[in-house]
Amino acid sequence: MQSCWGNALVREHLDLELFLAETLASFKNIRAKSVPVSRIVLRKGRLSVGIAPEWGAALTRFDLKIGAKKFDILRPASENQLPAPPSLSASCFPMIPYAGRLREGRFEFDGHSIRYPLNALPERHSSHGDGFSRPWALTALERHRAVLDILPTSSAPIQYHCTQSIELAEDRLDVKLTIRNLERRRIPMGVGLHPFFAHRRNATLQAYLPMQWNWDEELMPTHSGPNVRMTEFERGVVGAELPIAVEYCGWNGQAQIEWPAERIQVRLVTRPLLEHVVIWAPTGEDFFCFEPINHATNSFNRCRLRSVDMQPIILSPDESFEQTFTIIVTRVPDA
Repeated sequence: MQSCWGNALVREHLDLELFLAETLASFKNIRAKSVPVSRIVLRKGRLSVGIAPEWGAALTRFDLKIGAKKFDILRPASENQLPAPPSLSASCFPMIPYAGRLREGRFEFDGHSIRYPLNALPERHSSHGDGFSRPWALTALERHRAVLDILPTSSAPIQYHCTQSIELAEDRLDVKLTIRNLERRRIPMGVGLHPFFAHRRNATLQAYLPMQWNWDEELMPTHSGPNVRMTEFERGVVGAELPIAVEYCGWNGQAQIEWPAERIQVRLVTRPLLEHVVIWAPTGEDFFCFEPINHATNSFNRCRLRSVDMQPIILSPDESFEQTFTIIVTRVPDA
């Protein structure tokens, strides 16, 4: 009979073998071009996260092992061949160098006109920047951590460098984005995360959301006002009662999601604390998105408003900005 130390060493060895096998398969796929995306799987304790560098550095899974089963915290990536960027069918993706919708895909700043491709046709606006639709390079890989860099392209409307560090601990997932301005002039910079939380029908969302952006008919903010459901959200809103699409401000950068039947709690924390968040809970789907962002939708076209309301970060040449998103997972013991 093995001691508890022996069992732990066996599990550690098996985890390492599985990690090496999956990673080797990913690199073979890259060389052979047999699949459109390479896959990396990181594991730590009961948590697993999948990463697809060629899918805009998207996550393809994030789950918790419970006995012989696993519970999806984020929806697993879909393998469907869709005309949209494949990251839109993933578990989570980064939004850079802006988040949300950008009116007609363009804005002006410091006398320069910046235009992004319309990436959500037939809509006449672009969405979520370009980082989610560009391939990223895997630059470092450890058993519990991966580092990816966005691949440069001369056709990008704004030249920037971004590194995404994805790291697992026993009880959490850290996603850190570090963005650097490669232009010779100042540029506005936005950043956000677009997670698709699974099992909406069984979930409860709790957050401090005191203010709501009022949208026009094209889902662009016009002005902010009190959130009439603030108290509900502080107590917790069940997944079936989440709004289909809404944007809040004055957020304190933290939220809790719970699946009571499974006794699983997730706490989302942003560092530095972000004040803006979008909720998207489309009809007929069993996922919902709770998207932390550092600026209001279309703020690049509305920087004349007070910076506390909407304005993105302004980076000088070679200046960097770092944003971390942490998802902490807890399983509540039986009563």
